[in-house]
Amino acid sequence: MKIFLGTYNIASQLNDWKYGFEKNSCMASIGSYGNHTHLVNGSFDYLISDHYFSKFKFKTPHFDEIYNKVSNKLHGNKRRRLLNKLVKEYDVFFFVWESILDNYEDFEIIKNAGKKLIVQFVGDEIRWEPAMKQEYKSLEMIPIEYDDYEYSKSALNKKLAFLRKTEKYADLIYSVPNQSQLALREYGVNNQLINLNHFKFNSFQRKKPKIIHYPSSSSFKGTKYILDSINKLKNHVDFDFESSGNSVSYSNQNKAISYENIKTKYSECDILIGQLLCSGGGKQERELLASGKVVMSNMSPHYEKHIPINNPIIDVNPSNLTHELELIINDFQRREHLASVSRDYVLKHHNPITITKRVLNDLEKGGYNGYTYSPTFFRDKYIPEKEYLNSYNEWNDFVKDEVWYKQNIPSKERSGLIF
Repeated sequence: MKIFLGTYNIASQLNDWKYGFEKNSCMASIGSYGNHTHLVNGSFDYLISDHYFSKFKFKTPHFDEIYNKVSNKLHGNKRRRLLNKLVKEYDVFFFVWESILDNYEDFEIIKNAGKKLIVQFVGDEIRWEPAMKQEYKSLEMIPIEYDDYEYSKSALNKKLAFLRKTEKYADLIYSVPNQSQLALREYGVNNQLINLNHFKFNSFQRKKPKIIHYPSSSSFKGTKYILDSINKLKNHVDFDFESSGNSVSYSNQNKAISYENIKTKYSECDILIGQLLCSGGGKQERELLASGKVVMSNMSPHYEKHIPINNPIIDVNPSNLTHELELIINDFQRREHLASVSRDYVLKHHNPITITKRVLNDLEKGGYNGYTYSPTFFRDKYIPEKEYLNSYNEWNDFVKDEVWYKQNIPSKERSGLIF
């Protein structure tokens, strides 16, 4: 089986999927685009050279407009030719964040060609902040915070297009609750894959622990609440603390601390404070577990019900962090125990080989063998923005004839939403 993995390698997740699929005797290729990524042996992001326009001796008043139109047309045509080539070569397409064509037009092409489609959602590509806020507040959870957020109709439509086209065409969908407020179709749980070969295990704990917090986004991860707790404790509890004011770079292209350097920080610490607002913890938390460290993060077990009960991550939020942090700093024996069992937990629950094997079994059987969610918030509780009702209803209409929709979404009208 040949599997195409694309097209945004966020947090190097596609590398871990590729490793797992290949260990299960599949041929897997990563195709990602951007300024520094490539497709197998060739460029994926086709850029139009300036010399194409060299025949213009002088720039016309509308040169930029002409350039953009021609460039976009050529860019799109080359992507279509690329897709046609890939469809002939690959059996399964696995997408994260983006697909190959604009507006996810390739989903229908892939399905019409008789190929399989898998989509893994990872966050803000489908998370709509107003819906997340409503759901979190209804559950008495502190909403995820953003420094900047686009609330436009076009931004919403892009999220709905990705979500509903995935729900219409994908054979399998993997996601988690904290980003699925607008979802309608059942999905399998998105496990964080961790390749243990990339992380050295060192469970040694110091009496005076070194605590680190290296956020990819300070607002999103709740850094201000973490710093507040650190300041409350620093005068009467003995510990060292290190944090980054910049984001962590997983591509080694960002001016922020590189991924290779952050792994060195992992080996030097005793405790990680991960993300405090977005429930379920992220990949970084699992990487620290693989490194043999004590990890604290917002796990919200009443919400993220797929989290195993033997999960060693200490559940914290802005309300209890100061208390829980003081407890774990002073409880050396508990720290030693949590650090000693952390890697085995990752091996059992985040192993790329076992997870990709389960996905392949899911694909063969046409269903999910692991934990699944049947989202109901959008259908039953969400109060939509009146100015965007047409968008919501148009995308509902887009999937209304699907079997899963007819079986699980009762016909009704609520708060202007038509199902």
